[in-house]
Amino acid sequence: MLDHIGNLNPQLLRELKGRLTWRNILAVIAISIVAQILMFLWFYSQLPTEANYLYNLYCMRVQDGAMTLGCSDYDSISPKSFTINWQLWWEHFAQTFYICIPFLLMVPGTYFLLSDLQNEERHGTLDFVRLSPQSASSILLGKILGVPILIYCAIASLIPFHLFTISKAGIPLSFLFSFYLMMAAGSFLVFSFTMLFGFFSKSVLKRSAQALGVAILYVLLVGAIFVPGYMIWNSETVWRTLLSEPIFYAYSDSRWFWFSLPISENVTIAHLFTLLNVVILSGWVWQGLTRCFHQPSATILKKRQSYGLVFYLQCLGLGLNFQAYTVQAYTVKEQYRPEAFGTVMLPIVLNFLIFLTLIAILSPQRQSVMDWARYRRTQSPRSSLIKDLLFQDQSPAELAIFVNLAIAGVLWFCVSWLGYQRIWSGTKPDSILVLLSLTVIALYASVVQWAIIQKTRKRNFIAIALIAILMFIPPALVTLLSFRELISTPLRDFVLLTSPFLWTITPVSVLSALLCQLSLITGINALIIRQVRQIGASEMKDRFATLKPSS
Repeated sequence: MLDHIGNLNPQLLRELKGRLTWRNILAVIAISIVAQILMFLWFYSQLPTEANYLYNLYCMRVQDGAMTLGCSDYDSISPKSFTINWQLWWEHFAQTFYICIPFLLMVPGTYFLLSDLQNEERHGTLDFVRLSPQSASSILLGKILGVPILIYCAIASLIPFHLFTISKAGIPLSFLFSFYLMMAAGSFLVFSFTMLFGFFSKSVLKRSAQALGVAILYVLLVGAIFVPGYMIWNSETVWRTLLSEPIFYAYSDSRWFWFSLPISENVTIAHLFTLLNVVILSGWVWQGLTRCFHQPSATILKKRQSYGLVFYLQCLGLGLNFQAYTVQAYTVKEQYRPEAFGTVMLPIVLNFLIFLTLIAILSPQRQSVMDWARYRRTQSPRSSLIKDLLFQDQSPAELAIFVNLAIAGVLWFCVSWLGYQRIWSGTKPDSILVLLSLTVIALYASVVQWAIIQKTRKRNFIAIALIAILMFIPPALVTLLSFRELISTPLRDFVLLTSPFLWTITPVSVLSALLCQLSLITGINALIIRQVRQIGASEMKDRFATLKPSS
């Protein structure tokens, strides 16, 4: 069997041979069995007894010839007349598996992948693997399947007991199949993105201590944001019709739509929508993975690829912006209709998350800009500058970021003008605020590009520090001064013009804030143009100076 795996994927065989030893397998199985026994004993201790049955969650009583949940002092129940609600007990037991398995699968798997990449980079074996005749996709897939193999074994050892608990709880087996299908899809997406993050962090952070700190922060973010968010999404949409109780919290009155497509009302549509988007996102991630694997110093995505990615993410976010809320009509039956629930906050937050990531993966480093400027000076005839800035990956990224921002702005404005009724009680010009948020992102892109073409060694750290200052210092300053009413409204709006919290700005200050932002963007880009010209000119002078003695 191992020989067959080695023929299909030699990298997977290499990972399995290093980890699948009898000692490791027995240790994982032993830990899994002990954990399941402890979990069973803890749940068993929660059952009502004759000495402790009052106000117990699993206690049932006979009232008027029917079984009723709950046992209290007012019911006058004797210690021998109550009954245990075994179905509820088994449901809560099975629910524990739903909550624990995603964290046990994705969080340690993420850590193992990042740790393996750092070890390969430290020992120099990653460069040796790059020289192998295997394709990049084969090597990376072998790592995703092989590095967390012990985690996969631990999850597999939980399946028999998990199957037993859901059969006792009366949960359909179709949910078990759906659960592990969604876990496999989500794990593949987060593990692929983890590999991409590992390559990116190694190219930006040169010191191993910095890379280790960022890796730990990334693992914590996966456990605190991605896993709960992914499970809540599946609980609200994919498993809504399969489970009587949600996994994390009680179902809300909303119904999830993508534009007018009902997602949460149909289990087939929910599965197809979630899996299709996971496949599309994984495809974008793998384009960056294969590029970074062969060219570690290159940007993660090409500029021409970024336009399609932004268009897809904006369409996805716009569709999810329209959700259904209960409409109380004069009839007995409640009606649901899609309405926009985010007029300002959702597009601002979504675009900040998308474009801050895009700025990081599109902005070239100083050496790449230097090579592009030198090549452009020696090129005859020269290519179009606009074409280079739009499609040349080594050129400064501001114009490409501006085009992506224009794509986002046009899409949001077109949808907002289509006549959808918006849940908004006020006169604040939300479209202008979305435009203002896009200009803030353009300002961030200009600041980042200016910082990373400087000659200092810590230019990446300076870029991150400048963005953090622009994002968080103004809101903190405004908050502190507002407690004592030491700041006026116009001054507050002026201070906040570089922060993401733009929905607090008054309509009167929007135009002045927009003009200030455009002035800052113009000034910073003028500095970048001057710097790039100096870099190209000085590089050519240095090369001619070295050529003169030899001639």
